[in-house]
Amino acid sequence: MEKKEVIFNHAEIIGSFICDNDDAGNDTVRRNDVGGTDLGISINDYKNNRTFLLFGDTFSDELGKFDGTNNWRSGVIAVTTDYDLSDNLKLDGFWTKDGFKNDVPAENPLLSLHESLDGETTKIYTGGIIVNDAIYAFYMSRVTDDVKNTDVNNYGGCIKSVDGGITWKRVPDLTWVDHAEGRSIQGTGNPPEVLQKVVNLDIDKESINDEETFDIDMKKHEAYHFTQIFPIDGGDGYIYVFGRGGYGFGNEGIKLGRVKKEGFENFDAYEYLTSVENQTWDKDNNKACFIVKEPCRNLSVVYNKFAKKWVMSYFSHALPKGNPICVRCADDIAGVWSEPQAILFPTDAPNLYGAYLNERWVENDGETFYFVYSRWNRKGIYRSYIGKCKITIKD
Repeated sequence: MEKKEVIFNHAEIIGSFICDNDDAGNDTVRRNDVGGTDLGISINDYKNNRTFLLFGDTFSDELGKFDGTNNWRSGVIAVTTDYDLSDNLKLDGFWTKDGFKNDVPAENPLLSLHESLDGETTKIYTGGIIVNDAIYAFYMSRVTDDVKNTDVNNYGGCIKSVDGGITWKRVPDLTWVDHAEGRSIQGTGNPPEVLQKVVNLDIDKESINDEETFDIDMKKHEAYHFTQIFPIDGGDGYIYVFGRGGYGFGNEGIKLGRVKKEGFENFDAYEYLTSVENQTWDKDNNKACFIVKEPCRNLSVVYNKFAKKWVMSYFSHALPKGNPICVRCADDIAGVWSEPQAILFPTDAPNLYGAYLNERWVENDGETFYFVYSRWNRKGIYRSYIGKCKITIKD
C-alpha cells in the first residue's frame, strides 16, 4: 500500500487574543492586569469540558520589562471553554489564590526568585497533562546573567493540583537537573551550592499552605536533555515526555522518555528511547537518542485524526528563511518523524516563536488546525496570537 504524503500548508494569522484591544473581547489589561504575555500551552480537562492555558512571563503592559515595575509574574494560568478559534479565543478567567476569576489581577502558583544573583531569574511552563484526574504542569527554572553570559536552565520541575486547579503542590521526584556539578553543557550556570538551593525551593507556600521542604539528590536527577518537558498521553498505557535541554537554542534537538501511568510521579520509573530504529528503551537518560536532531524550542505534540498521524510543532533555528514555525509528523509517537515543513515565517509575523497545538482546536477532525504562537519585540510587542493551518493529503 502506497503511503500518502501529508502537506502542511502555509498558515494564516487570526489575530491577538490576550491583549486589552483584542477582537475576542477579553480585556485582560483591565480585568486581569495582563497586558503582555507569551506561550499558551494547553491542558484539556475533558471531564469538565474546559482547557487550562499556561502562559509565560506576564506583565501589566505589553512591553515585557523585567525590572519589577509592571507586576512581573513568572507565568499565569488561564481557563477557557471556547473551542471555535475561527474568531479568536475567549478566556473565562485567570488563576488566583481564590480560584479562577476575572476583574482581579492574575496570579501564579510558581514562586520565582526573579533575581539572577540568587540563582534563578524566572520559571516558565513547558507542558501539562491530566493523569488520573490530577492536573500536572511542567516548568523550567532559568537563570540569566548578562555579565557572565549565562542563560541556562537550573532544572525542570512539575506541580500538580488535585482540586481542579485551585491549589497546587510541587512533585519533588519529578525533577530533571541540568548540571548537578555546576557544569552546564552550555558552559555556564550556577555553582552546586546555589543550584541545590534553587532545586529545593518549593512553590509559593502562601498559595498552598504547605511547609514541606525538599532535599533533592541532584546527581540522581541530572538530566540535561529533559529540563524542558512536554508530556502527552500515548493512549497505550504510557505517558510520553518529549525533552529538550537548555533554555533557548542551547540544545541539539528533542529526546523522548516514557512512564506507565501508575508510575507517573516516580522519577526512577521513567525510561528513555535509545534507538528509534530498534525501539529500545533504557532507565539511563544519558543513553537517550535524538528523535529530532535540530536546534528548536517551544515544542508541542498532538494526534491528528485527519492525517492519522502524530503531529509535532516547534520554533526552528535550523531552516533557511529565518527561524520559522515548523511541523513534523509520524505514524508512531517514538518516530520516525518526517522532515520539517515550515508553516509560518518571520516575514509573516516579525519576532515570532511558538507554536502550541491542541487536539480540540480543529475543524474536520484536524484537516484545519489552530495553534497559539507568540511575538516579542523589545520595542513594544509581547503577546500571543492565533494561527490557522490546513492539511492536504497527497496521493
